Amino acid sequence: MSHRPLRGAGLGFRRELIAPLKSQVPDEIAFFELAPENWAGMGGKSGKDLRHFTERFPFACHGLSLSLGGIAPLDVALLRRIKSFMAEHGMSLYTEHLS
Repeated sequence: MSHRPLRGAGLGFRRELIAPLKSQVPDEIAFFELAPENWAGMGGKSGKDLRHFTERFPFACHGLSLSLGGIAPLDVALLRRIKSFMAEHGMSLYTEHLS
């Protein structure tokens, strides 16, 4: 897992941005952010594209689905998938919505 500090401006990693970013990532972008629920288990071309970027740039994860402040029990299976995804891609920073 990477322990590179995230400093500067980040950009949300979206599929529609992959092609333009492959040709050139602006110097102002210091890292990328993504929702792991949208990428975990992704195979094929999108999975390869993600790997291309995670091997070259720092990434942060911002979760959308754990609802930590909600009344539902913690989704342990989702938490395990996120942990595995982060380890697979060398990501060490995770933030989450509270509800």
